[in-house]
Amino acid sequence: VEYSTLLETLCGKLGELLEMCGVDFESVEIGSSYDLKKHKIIKLVPTNDEALDRQVITASSDSYTLNDVVISQAKVTVYKYQPNAN
Repeated sequence: VEYSTLLETLCGKLGELLEMCGVDFESVEIGSSYDLKKHKIIKLVPTNDEALDRQVITASSDSYTLNDVVISQAKVTVYKYQPNAN
């Protein structure tokens, strides 16, 4: 339990330090559209529902910007439309 508390504290302090240095972070909204500049796809999930194409399923990190320049992309899993082959 002490280890997890220490990690949580460390992550909080690191976030505060990044904010002090002018780094902004943006959480990824599940169901939002894939953004080439802010997101890095780590996995594509096939779907036959065209409405889901390029929608974010999960995000394992946030995106970070400094002076409106993306310095670290959010890592995301995204749907990829693949029509049924009939």
